[in-house]
Amino acid sequence: MMVSYKMLVRCFDEVGLQPFNFDLVVCDKVHRLKNAANKTSSLLSPLNTNRKVLLTGTPVQNDLKEFFTLADFVNSCILGSLSAFRRIFEEPIVAHQQPECDEDTREIGEGCASELAHLISQFVLRRTQEVMNAHLPPRVESVIFCKPIYIQIELYCSLLDSSAVRSILSSTHCGNKPLSFILALRKHIINFLHQRCNH
Repeated sequence: MMVSYKMLVRCFDEVGLQPFNFDLVVCDKVHRLKNAANKTSSLLSPLNTNRKVLLTGTPVQNDLKEFFTLADFVNSCILGSLSAFRRIFEEPIVAHQQPECDEDTREIGEGCASELAHLISQFVLRRTQEVMNAHLPPRVESVIFCKPIYIQIELYCSLLDSSAVRSILSSTHCGNKPLSFILALRKHIINFLHQRCNH
């Protein structure tokens, strides 16, 4: 079964997943599960499954509490309870990162960080851009120009004649002109289509 997080939350009772045993659960965009209190996490955590795979392109080790939530979700109890994790790992690691910490604090923190890195290496597979570049073909970008249809030409012409564009062009501030044009175009499209529908 393939389902989005939003659909899972919306239809969880109708789907009735709890009685089933799943061999594998794969969660993409796993940063959506970083908060253990959110609805999606609370629905997925109790599922009976032999294996869980979490995929993300977003860094998850910058916040140790969020990292604990994901690690505990995929590999329950390997890092202990949240309170124990904070006492044993998070507090010493955060303390040793402070510029004013003494040598003992720095040494303890580095030891805890090293031990944590060893623990997570058992279940975290990290692929850097350098590794990916060695195995992926080079990216090819294609730019395709399409001739605008009649209604698009009419829309752009009416936009160019509008007071909004004259105001942008006469402005002495150049920094936001492209964004101003985009916002004016969006607003103009809405008004243009609204007038068309009324006629």
